[in-house]
Amino acid sequence: MDPLPFNIKHIRQEKGMTQQDFANYLGIKRSLLGAYEEGRARPKLSIQQEMARLAGITLDQLLTTDISDNGVAVNQEKPVQQQPPDGSGDLRVLSVTVDQWGRNNIEVVPAKAETGYIEGHHDPEYLRELSKCQLPFLPEGNYRAFEIKDEAMPPLQPGSYVVGEYVMDWRNIQDEQAYIVVSKSHGILYRRIVNKFDASNHLELQADDPSFSILHLGVEEELLEVWQDVLYITFGEDNGAMSQQKLTNIVLELQQEVMRLKRKIGE
Repeated sequence: MDPLPFNIKHIRQEKGMTQQDFANYLGIKRSLLGAYEEGRARPKLSIQQEMARLAGITLDQLLTTDISDNGVAVNQEKPVQQQPPDGSGDLRVLSVTVDQWGRNNIEVVPAKAETGYIEGHHDPEYLRELSKCQLPFLPEGNYRAFEIKDEAMPPLQPGSYVVGEYVMDWRNIQDEQAYIVVSKSHGILYRRIVNKFDASNHLELQADDPSFSILHLGVEEELLEVWQDVLYITFGEDNGAMSQQKLTNIVLELQQEVMRLKRKIGE
């Protein structure tokens, strides 16, 4: 029996995608994907190669091995898909990493990694190299932690970290709310946003410290990612530049405290 139809369905399900999601990702019609999964049609080579790449397996494994029954692990990078706000139909994909229990990690982006992140934010291989943590008290979602590099948003000082949740539709950006903005030319910024997307296809970035200039950011020319702030970790003025290890220790302490509270509630 040809294992390919079963493998296609298995990969899609492992990624948590509907047939429509997976079809959008591959750039094909949902009906055609259904035909692939039912063995009524066979994908062309470029589609096969993309499926194998997404699953982290070889093309030979995809075509000849039932990966659901032979212990072949599907790559845990999970693409989060979205139609971009400009309506062009191009697919934006957010790569994330997951832990051994299948929970999305929170990748930690230190200030010194800014250039690398701008270039590799969409690359699963790059994301694997970043430090990661879990904050179990956060609801399920896609989060990332960014180190702040300036004093534009007091009381946060350089060395503080902001945990942001991924904004999938830039039209949903709320005026005067604080976000992490990843841009091509201006790097990673933590600012309040005035959303002028519909009016003039740009965002206005404002700092709480009035000594910082307002920045006008073209959506198509500059914008890479937007993350809405959820919480921040600050270390005070006397301890601005913190190591990733110290941040990890603080996160572990928070996790332990959450577990203690859960046990207390269960008693």
